[in-house]
Amino acid sequence: MKSSKPFFVSSATLALLAFIILARLLTLGMPDFIDTTEGRYATVAKLMLDRDDWVTPYINFKGVVEPYLGKPPLHFWLMDICYLLFGQNNFAGRLPSLLSALGIGASVWFLAAAVLSSEAAILSVFVLASSCLMFFLAGAVVLDVTLTLGITLAICSFYLADRSRLAGYLFFAGLGLGVLVKGPLACVLAGFTIAPWAAVHWLQTKSLPSQLRKLPWVTGIMLFFAIVIPWYWWAEIRNPGFLKYFLWNENFGRYLKSDYGDEYGTGHRQPFGTAWLFMIMGLFPWSVLILVLLGMKWRSVFSKRFIQTLREDSLLLYAFAWTVSCPVLLMAAKQYTGTYIVPSLPGFALLMGVLWERQKTRQWIAHSTLATILRGVLGILGGVLAIGGAIAFRYHSPILAACAAIAIGVYICWAAFSRSRLLDLFAASIRVAAITAITFSFALLCYTDNLSNNRSSRRVLEQASALVPGDKPLRVGFPFGIPFSSNFYAPLMTKRPVSVLLLTEDKIANADVDVMIVRTRDTATLERFTKLGARLGTVGKWSIFRAASAVDVTTP
Repeated sequence: MKSSKPFFVSSATLALLAFIILARLLTLGMPDFIDTTEGRYATVAKLMLDRDDWVTPYINFKGVVEPYLGKPPLHFWLMDICYLLFGQNNFAGRLPSLLSALGIGASVWFLAAAVLSSEAAILSVFVLASSCLMFFLAGAVVLDVTLTLGITLAICSFYLADRSRLAGYLFFAGLGLGVLVKGPLACVLAGFTIAPWAAVHWLQTKSLPSQLRKLPWVTGIMLFFAIVIPWYWWAEIRNPGFLKYFLWNENFGRYLKSDYGDEYGTGHRQPFGTAWLFMIMGLFPWSVLILVLLGMKWRSVFSKRFIQTLREDSLLLYAFAWTVSCPVLLMAAKQYTGTYIVPSLPGFALLMGVLWERQKTRQWIAHSTLATILRGVLGILGGVLAIGGAIAFRYHSPILAACAAIAIGVYICWAAFSRSRLLDLFAASIRVAAITAITFSFALLCYTDNLSNNRSSRRVLEQASALVPGDKPLRVGFPFGIPFSSNFYAPLMTKRPVSVLLLTEDKIANADVDVMIVRTRDTATLERFTKLGARLGTVGKWSIFRAASAVDVTTP
């Protein structure tokens, strides 16, 4: 059903989209870099900049600075550019992910607008921007969003390659950028979308898709290699053995073996099929809509008629293949995290746009049914926001944010279950996206103190510096393991220099440090190795102890 007024081009719609982007921009600095992922990558980029080495990434691993051969450098280059422009801080470190997310949204917009309608395009962008995982990772120091930008550019450009020669070149350029972020995985994920779609097209028509025939294969492959080869070649010269470790261990080994030889930590083993659970959580609140519809229409979804519709509708099949590409690939993987499903999120957003466009003409589902489900989604969002605000009010801070979250949550619940029917499905969908952004933004605001105190190290380093009198460099020992974030924040302390040291079990007793910082839960373990001095203070789950060997440190 189209609304009488073209809502999709209204200033209110554009204002809501700008609001979502602004909400993420204003929360980029919250919380401090979280260990281990954010702290690790923020430090890798910082070390490249500090060493003025734009070829080899470096990592401070177990107290030793060494080449980091686990990832290519494109995302680190972007972070270093932001560090140079805005300083070495939380905002600058996370800005490349937000810019990448904007590029992803623009790619999906152009594809949907070209093959569907402006209405479907903007709906797809709203779904993408308000999906849980995309919203939060758009402001996180992770490589997956930048990888997804390359893959999205490639997949969107491929579908338009029979209409524009430029799109054909953008396909190869997108693959090249993806390979400079995380390696050949970019080509594999793009292939997991394009190959099954092309195979179905062949079975239906006995001919190759026009996109494959129109691609500038020779010059396009030359462009791909021009983007990829220079750095990989130079990195192997500077670090012999890089290609063997990176291409095998980091790209193929993690999918084939539980212990694939990770030189920079331990992997994340997941039970079989966990990627589908990650998809459900990452696509919240839109996964609620899909799950309810699947529950209501499961007979139709798994019918021969639906399969035939999927085979005959080229764009629907393309978006569906893109959506399931990551979960299907990860079903056979031995090591991965929830962020690995991000490249499928733009596919889901496009799928929602396609379904919206087809729903307008084919009336697969009654509008009243969809309106009821959307009202339920609004109610869930309101409940989440109200409960989250109450928890933040009780256990965390800030109080005003928590109170505001509770108030807005109550309002959303009231709006969801009021007598208004929300029959304008497009407007209702946009409303769900906007309220989702509000919910996620308040979650960041309410829990940033908790995360900064417990999952990062900047605040505990500042507290240790304040508790120990004097202006000489402060030597901080971390028993059992140094948080990656401390390697980033310690050199940036302005009040006094701070150095962090790893205290292995054989060095704890005679450590030449001023204070020891340890997780409170590990205090008893630490006491088995040395007699602790006075507890100087606590920050979150961190405890600060006077080192027994420190003779010039007194409790203020």
